[in-house]
Parts: sequence; structure tokens; C-alpha cells
Amino acid sequence: MIDDNIAETAAFFWSLKDSDADDTRLEIDRFDEMSRFNFAALHSNQLAAILDANPRRQFELQNGTWSAEQAVILATRPFSVKLKLSDSPLSVMESRFRFRDKGAAFVNALEKRNSSFGSLALSFLNTTDIPFSVPNMERLLKCQFDKLEIGVMHQDLALLPFASNTAALDYKIDSDNFDSRDFYSLQIVAKDIHLTVVVNGDRDDYWNWDKLLIAFLNRVAQLGHLERLGVSARYWHEDQEGWARYKTKRVALVAEALVDAIRANPKLSCLDLSDTESIVKWGPHLEIIRKAIENHEASPTFLVRGDDSSNSVYSSDDYDSEDDFSNSDNEEGDDDIDSDGGDLNSSDDEEDDDD
Repeated sequence: MIDDNIAETAAFFWSLKDSDADDTRLEIDRFDEMSRFNFAALHSNQLAAILDANPRRQFELQNGTWSAEQAVILATRPFSVKLKLSDSPLSVMESRFRFRDKGAAFVNALEKRNSSFGSLALSFLNTTDIPFSVPNMERLLKCQFDKLEIGVMHQDLALLPFASNTAALDYKIDSDNFDSRDFYSLQIVAKDIHLTVVVNGDRDDYWNWDKLLIAFLNRVAQLGHLERLGVSARYWHEDQEGWARYKTKRVALVAEALVDAIRANPKLSCLDLSDTESIVKWGPHLEIIRKAIENHEASPTFLVRGDDSSNSVYSSDDYDSEDDFSNSDNEEGDDDIDSDGGDLNSSDDEEDDDD
């Protein structure tokens, strides 16, 4: 029941050698709300030993208020760190990772590094939960990373992750914070990018997810430097998927922009449409996407969901022109049917279809 003793015991077990595989992970959280362990009791030398024992392991911190001294240890390892900061899925009350100083010491240490930090994931669904203040977050986005994964971002900084000095970017953008015009001259540094538009299904204007994806893909086509590309759209709340409308004709426009992006990026090696939580149903449009990949000089790998295609992973070398990757469940008349069985050509939908 003594914090120092708990920290010593935890440090012993967490410092044991793990598998050297890239998919190993150490997840640090409280067991439940009855746990009152003070994470500050974990001494800097103990934290350093935990990190150094398994440098290839991902460290996922989901709880506690961490000190400036601990933050410096996290930011100054001599190897590329894989660090994920997030909310706690086990907690019924407010529970998440925090920096006591709003991330100032962590960013200060990052700015002094002579090499890339590695991979940093900020998996928070609300901007109020982000453990960095706005000024510290702005500084953070100017540091060097192998990969950045960002759940949501402060509205004032929403465009900055695209310009971050990172090889890979996985970014979930809040549709309320973006306009399609934001992408017209957007600087995109990463060569590996997965963009997810998160939409709020109870808003009248939530259909802008397709406009945002189209504007993004048009910009990707203009830049032409991507090597890996993924796109998807999700609902803000999981329970929205059962009732929110879906229209195949809107996806058709996104698919056309995607085809243009494929053709305009000669070094593209992977196209990823496999997000299992995405509301975008690619099935009826896989044929035009497949043909674009088939004719692509780099012959990129193509990943799709199981419910979009009978094949979950394939490349243009794996099939010929006779293969059919259309969605068999929607083989007939899918272009005129929404997910609730409505007719897109009916008078109730005419206004939406002309948007």
C-alpha cells in the first residue's frame, strides 16, 4: 500500500526482458478508480531502466500525473522511442495521462535532441484531454519524428500536423474544425499519411466529410510525393452508425479523387482503405480504384476491408483483368441505395444528391 514499494515492485517487473519483436507493448494504467497510486513515486532511474530494458517495445501511458523529471527521461532516450499517451479505457470516471507542467519539460528536451524522437501517438478524443498546452503543442509539432499519430488537435493548430517534420502521419481530424478550402495550398511533409475525417452525425452539416476527403486528395494529387496513403471517415460516437445516413453517390466522388491521387503519385507503394471503423463503403467503386492501381508503375499494395471485398490484402500482381472485387452484397443497384434501403433518386434525397 506504500507508493515507493509499489513503484519498486512495478519497476522490477516492467524492466524484465521482453520479446525483441516490434509489436510488444507495455501498457501502464491504474486497475480501477479505487487505485490511488501516485505515478510520481516512480523514480527517474527506475523509469529509465524500464525504457532501456526493451527499446523496441511500445510504451502506452494511460493514467497518472507525470513530473517534469519523468518527462525528460521519456524524451531523452538514446534510441527511437515508441510512446503512446492516451485516456484510460478501464476507468468510468475522468482518467487520462497528464504532464504536471503541461508538457513543457518534455518539449524542451525534444528540442535539444539531435535525432528523431521515434513514434509519438496522442490518442485523445477531446482537446481538453491533450496533455500539452497550446503553446507547448505548437512547439512539439516542430520537432522531428518517425511517426506522429494524433487523435484530435486544438482548433488553432489543426493544420500544423500536416507540416510536421515526420516521415509518417496518422491524423484524425474533427470535421467541425476544417473547411475544404484549408487544403488548397496545404503543406504536407509526410510521405506516409493516413487521414481520417471524424464527423458528428447529429449535426446538419456532417456531410462535409466527403468534401474534406476530396479536397485533401486533390492536394495530394498536386504534391505527388506520397509513398503510402490511407483515407477513411468515422462517426464521432460509436452508436451513431446505426442511424446516420450513407449515400454511395458521395463515395463515388471521393473515389474519383482517390484515383487521381493514385495516378499523380508515382512512388506510391501502398494504398490502405482497410479501416474497419470507416463509414465509407468502397465496394461499388473498387473496380475503378483497382484499375488505377493495376496501371500504376509502382504496382502498390492495396488493402481493403473484408466487407468491401472478398480479399482483404492484395496487390496489382495478385489478380488479372478478370478478377471482380465489387461488393457482392450490393451487386445490383447499389448506386441507388443508401444503407437504410432508401432510394437516392427519390424526391426526399434530391437536394442532398445535388450538393
